[in-house]
Amino acid sequence: MAHLAKYTLNSAQALFHHNLRHKDRKGEYVAYGGSKIDTTKTHLNYRLDPNTDPNEFITQRLSEIKVQKRADVKVYCSWVLTVPQNLPTEKHREFFESAYRFFCQDYGKENIVMASVHLDETTPHMHLGFVPVVREKKNKKKLGQEKVSAKELLTRSYLERLHKRLKNALERDLSCQVDITIDRDEDAPKREYVPLAKLKKQTEAEAKKLESLKKQSEELQGEIDSLKELQKSQDQQCRELTDRECRIRDQNAKLENRKVLLLREIAENKKELEESEGKTLLAYKRFYEFLKETLPARVFKQLTDRFSEWRKQRQEAKTAPER
Repeated sequence: MAHLAKYTLNSAQALFHHNLRHKDRKGEYVAYGGSKIDTTKTHLNYRLDPNTDPNEFITQRLSEIKVQKRADVKVYCSWVLTVPQNLPTEKHREFFESAYRFFCQDYGKENIVMASVHLDETTPHMHLGFVPVVREKKNKKKLGQEKVSAKELLTRSYLERLHKRLKNALERDLSCQVDITIDRDEDAPKREYVPLAKLKKQTEAEAKKLESLKKQSEELQGEIDSLKELQKSQDQQCRELTDRECRIRDQNAKLENRKVLLLREIAENKKELEESEGKTLLAYKRFYEFLKETLPARVFKQLTDRFSEWRKQRQEAKTAPER
């Protein structure tokens, strides 16, 4: 796989830091495009270019040629060449060196900024960066003069022919079949032109939609606030019910203790009463025996008859209905 991308000098800085394995403030290697770096293999990385600083190289090269004074000028282009899966490991370096020679010939070695080979990521690959330099063909006064133009250098026709040319060069140098594909930013679909009036209507529609969403958000926030207040009220009621339950539980415990004490007191009183009744009955029995032994039989009988009559009258008085 060979992927092409174009950059301004500012937008290329992150890529430079990644390619040169600079470290961030945390002391970690700068990643780029979701790459994962295996630091145990970083020492295996190497460069095929003269190891110049990319910013110094580009600045120096731009001072020698014509370049438009615009911030959006693409002064740096980069190919990422990934080793084919079916290529033997012992031929990986030959693959990168052959590709490096090919692009040096295509773009001029004086325009190659870097050729950095990374072996510490998921798949071995090479970042080959260059300044897109062409010679003036349209302006007769400046005919043949070097200038920066990625558009004129990397034309659709050039890119369509590149696959076969690069494949042939690699297979010639490596003496084996090399399967590669060309992927480039230009493969993305072209953006459709939108008239200003239509764009304005779309913007207004999006603004209305945004306003509607904002109102919905405010309404939802209001409902959320109401639910929060309701939750607070329910929490307060729950706390009050819990406190009330605790008080009732304490009262029940006290009543239960009081009940136990009362039952114990009743049991003690009942026992005392039974003992007292027993003593009284025994005393009556002894007194009865005493009278029976000491009084004449006629007097004892009169006395017992009168006592029985008295008990009968008393019993009748208790059972008689009140008037």
